[in-house]
Amino acid sequence: MTGLRILFRLISIFVVIPVALGGALYFLNQKNYFNLDRIEVLIDNGQLESHYLKPQVEVVEKIIEASRGQSLWRLDLSKLQQQIQKLNWIESVSLVRQWPTTLKAKIKPLDVKLLLMTKKGQFYPIVREGEILNPIEIKNVPDAMILRGDIFQKNSNLRKKAVSILENIPAHGTFSRAQISEMSYKDKEGFWVTLIRNGTEVRLGEELVPLKSARVSQVLDYLKSNQFDARVIDADLSQKVLVRLRKGP
Repeated sequence: MTGLRILFRLISIFVVIPVALGGALYFLNQKNYFNLDRIEVLIDNGQLESHYLKPQVEVVEKIIEASRGQSLWRLDLSKLQQQIQKLNWIESVSLVRQWPTTLKAKIKPLDVKLLLMTKKGQFYPIVREGEILNPIEIKNVPDAMILRGDIFQKNSNLRKKAVSILENIPAHGTFSRAQISEMSYKDKEGFWVTLIRNGTEVRLGEELVPLKSARVSQVLDYLKSNQFDARVIDADLSQKVLVRLRKGP
């Protein structure tokens, strides 16, 4: 008898209860209890300033919105993920069902490398290898170096070069990305950057940026120690750096 009791208990645990639970879930699903009703899109970029992504987030919400009312059980998450991943500002996305009626999308956006500013005063975020995103309002611009010049709007190769120049400038130091307000490009001269502190213009050209950055850093340290103020620093020379001092106060 004891053996039969144990057998009945095992049957209840492994057969009856799962079948009953499955039946209950099936019944609830048929009654639309698990239909998608709530959509949550979370931005995971480790930054406080992500409000500039609001228009892009609305696009993601619109993609998911097309599935509203469908059962979470039957929702094709891989298909939805592929649709969202195609958006050019997204590095990765994960979709998670939160029962009974919520779908949560967690998105890691691409870092904004530069912020293209046109003559019309429009701002376009530049990501990855020069891809350009939709324009954003000035109140929503992220903290990024300004890329000035309409030429960048049409020339994707030049935008890619600009990102490369940026990434070859040191992240810290006397001459670093944090010390630069904007970047521009001039025919036959290459890339120029402008320093935040005193508006000094620095010519970097297009090659050997790490070496030129080190030279500019040394020049800036020398100028500071001797209380000189430069108007232009031309580092795009083979063996030396040309400095034009600022005249007057």
